[in-house]
Amino acid sequence: MYERHVGLVRGYALSRAGCPVLADDLASETFLRAFRRMELFKGGNLEAWLTSITRNVVTDHFRLARTRRELTVDEVHLHGAQAGPEDLMLERWETARHRDQLKQMRHLMGELTEDQRRCLTLRYLEGKTIAETAKTLERSEGAVKVLQHRAVRALRDRFADATPVAK
Repeated sequence: MYERHVGLVRGYALSRAGCPVLADDLASETFLRAFRRMELFKGGNLEAWLTSITRNVVTDHFRLARTRRELTVDEVHLHGAQAGPEDLMLERWETARHRDQLKQMRHLMGELTEDQRRCLTLRYLEGKTIAETAKTLERSEGAVKVLQHRAVRALRDRFADATPVAK
């Protein structure tokens, strides 16, 4: 039952909660309540029953959240809370990891053909449309689509196989 209906329940919770992590928690609570009250299900539309349980779980969560004086991580950042040492450490780690990946991507871009590099630069870095890219490269739109597809595939394959570039 869980595997068949988790997408429906999580999607409903996400549409109401707006936060993927909270939606996962609410979906878990929904299935916990459903399993505990399975004897109350008399047949009929299981999806409708799960949706009504999800609606009640979401309602309970937000009603109780007002009295618990709890804030989600997103709300804390929204209200300008000071970053703690963990936040700063994670930010530094992400920055370093991002820098390493960019260095590796630049290295791999150098292995593409000149046309492939120009195509990806126009499309992804300059944000040009297929039509604008085709005009700049003096090619048909179909040729640009093929060129872009091959360049992205080559990058993906090389990035997956590449060893990290030394700093």
